[in-house]
This record gives sequence, structure tokens and C-alpha cells, in this order.
Amino acid sequence: MRIDLPALHQRSLLGGLGGLLGWGLMTLLVHVSTETTAKLFLKDMLTGALIGLALGAMTGAWDGLFRNRSWRRSAVGAAVGAAVGLGGGLIGLVVGEVVFLLAGGGLFPRAVGWGLFGALVGANEGLARRSPQKLAFGAYGGLLGGLLGGSTCESLAGLLQMIGLGRGLAIAFGGVIGLVLLGLFVGLMIAFVEDLLRGAWLLFTAGRFEGQTRTLDPAKKETTIGRNELADICILSDPAIATQHARLVWSNGGFVLEALEGEVRVSSGGRADLTPIQSHRLEPGDLIQIGSSRAQYQTGRVAT
Repeated sequence: MRIDLPALHQRSLLGGLGGLLGWGLMTLLVHVSTETTAKLFLKDMLTGALIGLALGAMTGAWDGLFRNRSWRRSAVGAAVGAAVGLGGGLIGLVVGEVVFLLAGGGLFPRAVGWGLFGALVGANEGLARRSPQKLAFGAYGGLLGGLLGGSTCESLAGLLQMIGLGRGLAIAFGGVIGLVLLGLFVGLMIAFVEDLLRGAWLLFTAGRFEGQTRTLDPAKKETTIGRNELADICILSDPAIATQHARLVWSNGGFVLEALEGEVRVSSGGRADLTPIQSHRLEPGDLIQIGSSRAQYQTGRVAT
């Protein structure tokens, strides 16, 4: 397993900012009444939708903002994330309210709703990149992050009231701190679960992505590499890289690297020299040269 520390930091930061933005949007609903059950559920729906929209947009923009510095890619990710997050927040908080009422109160029923919320928000990158594996990893990570962050969020207000802070201030401070932590946990766990469970990835050892990793999904028909902003592995600002430079195809239990519009060099078996290829079945440890970028193919658990 290779932990991509920059990705953990970046996703946590964006998640926390998303939680803060969600809290700001949530304050627009401060005067919405909850005197009846119908109004309570309406407020839950609106609250969840606004928080989910903010958190989904921020986490969805991560790949374009930090990985590729592409505004187009950021905008696509943010749009998909906002849409998925809005729906996830709406569903998650309503389900949480139902479980809370049926259970007669308690912290865990509330956390269930936040966990579902996190799972749906976490699925946004997989949907944007059309990657079933990323969708699953994001959902698992978002679920864990939602349970952890949601429990913290719900317990803070009560704790602050216990130490003497008024109800209004307790809810206000507990809300902002709790939602920032919720977003942070969701972003952190999405990144960590992907690093923990993925079966194959590229570790960049030279070029603009040095030190970064890219997860490879065997469930995708092909993984595209090139200067196209919507390529699966997008490498901008390198004139030696073509728009559709190469692709990775999952075939017979392994990845096959194929050159398309550009030259691809590979070194395998521990050799130092890199030779041009048209098609090459990758083995763990193989070095790949594409333009000025160099990456090593690595595997962890068996990819299925």
C-alpha cells in the first residue's frame, strides 16, 4: 500500500472548506420553523441539500484544482459533486431524522444519517471519472467519514451546553466546528480508503506529478493518458505529450499499455534502459516514460 500524503492533506482541506461553506449556507435556514413533523423534515431536506451541495462541489473540484490545475476539469468535477452532494445530503439527513425518531433519540441514529450523506457525497469523483472502483472507494470512505464527522458534529452542541454555553451559542459554535470536522473527515477517509483498497496504481517518479499516484481501475474498459483535459490521467503543459498519447487496457487479469499518438518507453525486469513500445503488458516495478513524465507501475492487493 502506498499512502499519497499530498492527496490526504488536499482532500481534507477541501472537505473542511466545504463543511464551512455548508454551515454558511445552512444559516440561511435559521428562521425556518420545525414546529410540525412536516416542517422538520422540510428543514432537514433543505439543510442536507445545502451542506451536500457545498461539500460535494469542494471535494469534486479536488482533482482539477490540485492534480491537474485545470479549470475545466475542476468545473466538471465540482458540478458533478454539487449535484450528487445535493441529492446525498437531502436523502442522508432525512433518513437520519427518520432513524432518530424511530429510535427515540440518541447519537448513533443521527450518525447513521451523516454516514449515508458521506457515502453519497464520496461517490461523486467516481461518477465524474466514470470509474466504478473510485465510486466504491469514495462511498466507503465517505461513509466512514460521515459516521466519524457526523458523530462529532452532533455531540459538540450538547457538550458545549453542558459546560455552560447557552443553547443558541452552543448550536452556532457546535455547528460550524462540527461541519468543518465532518467535511475534513469525509475528505480524509475518501483519500485513505482509496489508498488502502486499490490494487494497482502509477507512482510518478519524475515530471510535474513527481511523488503523486494515480489509481488504475480494472473495471474501466480503458484508462486514457494525454494532454486532453478530460483524459483519465491528464498531463498538461508538456508539449511532448499528445492529446491522446496512450491508454491502459485491462485484459486477462492485467493492464496492457498501448501507445496511441505519442511515443511510450518502458523498462521492465529491473533494466535501466527504456525502449519504445507499441503494446506492453505491465508487470509490477515497470518504469514508463511519457513525455517528460516517468512513472512506476505498482500493485498491492490483487485487483479484480
